[in-house]
Amino acid sequence: MNGGLSMAEMKSGYKMTDVGVIPEDWEVKEFNETFSVIPNNSLSRDYLNTQAGEYHDIHYGDVLIKYGALLDAGNTEIPFINKAITDKWVNRRIVTEGDIIMADTAEDNTVGKCSEVINVNHKKIVSGLHTFWLHPNEGLFEKGFLGYFMNHSLYHNQLLPLIHGTKVSSVSKNEILGTRVFVPLKNEQTAIATALSDVDSLISALTKKIEKKKAIKQGLMQQLLTGKKRLQGFGGVWDVVQLKRIISEFIVPMRDKPTALTGPIPWCRIEDFDGKYLKKSLSNQGVDLNTVSQMNLKIFPVNTLLVSCSANLGRCAIVKQKLVTNQTFIGLVPSDRIDVEFLYYKMSREDKNLNNMATGTTISYLSREQFENYEILIPSSKAEQTAIANILSDCDSEIAALEEKRDKYQEIKQGMMQQLLTGKIRLIK
Repeated sequence: MNGGLSMAEMKSGYKMTDVGVIPEDWEVKEFNETFSVIPNNSLSRDYLNTQAGEYHDIHYGDVLIKYGALLDAGNTEIPFINKAITDKWVNRRIVTEGDIIMADTAEDNTVGKCSEVINVNHKKIVSGLHTFWLHPNEGLFEKGFLGYFMNHSLYHNQLLPLIHGTKVSSVSKNEILGTRVFVPLKNEQTAIATALSDVDSLISALTKKIEKKKAIKQGLMQQLLTGKKRLQGFGGVWDVVQLKRIISEFIVPMRDKPTALTGPIPWCRIEDFDGKYLKKSLSNQGVDLNTVSQMNLKIFPVNTLLVSCSANLGRCAIVKQKLVTNQTFIGLVPSDRIDVEFLYYKMSREDKNLNNMATGTTISYLSREQFENYEILIPSSKAEQTAIANILSDCDSEIAALEEKRDKYQEIKQGMMQQLLTGKIRLIK
């Protein structure tokens, strides 16, 4: 296990161990000195519900996706076990404060992700399908420390050589018994957990604010893009129009993939979509003018609306730099009758209708003709289109600013974990 200080970094107050340099007053303990493993259950989602029951069940899928390092049982929805089978299965032993629930299976190397259960109070909680239920030995750890430590690379890197499987990755109980855990002084554990949980609280508050803003935006889209709510100063009718009446050119890419992808004109795929605007290839793939000419490739001009016509039907982005792409997309070059930003928001809500129109057995597909004849409802006034788009763009800007702030705090947290959980920075004297 690497992650502590190197020999070159070692200074007074630190010691060399077989897992690296750590503070002199820290211990390293074997897994079996640290935890007792309690039998879990193997109940699938079919036996769980979100409405009612006596016992709650922590499913490995929720550990991997929904729950963080600390699972606040008092403020987090944990599924119930269906009452019909509770009496037949539950062994009456329930999760206690500070227990660790580890996912033993995943589709990737996130195997081993953990949640420390806190604020259990009177809830009856058990460890569910594909989990290890780990009970820390008494007197070793303070609330919150293990949740952060066992999700950090200091611990998780020990699991990586133990993971096996191809389509599904897993680790066995016997294999994790050889892993080791850092044990700082208890007051330092508390200080570390408090510092990291404070940052998590900021991240959580920002995440909730982002979700609220997104919900507001969805409500505005529902009202403004359908004409149910009109902006002040605008009247008149909305028209049902075929796209060919408002699109000056439909660009269908060539089928063949470029033979060389080292030029300055971006070659973009669905993987390069990152928000409303498409500016570059995230993999830095591109073509030169010679390749464009030789292969008769189609260049999409700025302000073309790219719409997926195959995989991810209805996925949209506005071109902000001339680029080329594959047949996953069709390019809609707007006429002076339609605001491209309004068209983006309008088409991004048409995915269900587009999917219903699609043909094909293995891969759904929409033809150019289908797009040409596709009908949408739009304000007859372009000024109203622009006003609606501006409001929704402002929403997007607010959301993006909050997401950037949240991402910054996440970066800060990762840096703090690296410093605090290795003892490079001490919070006690």
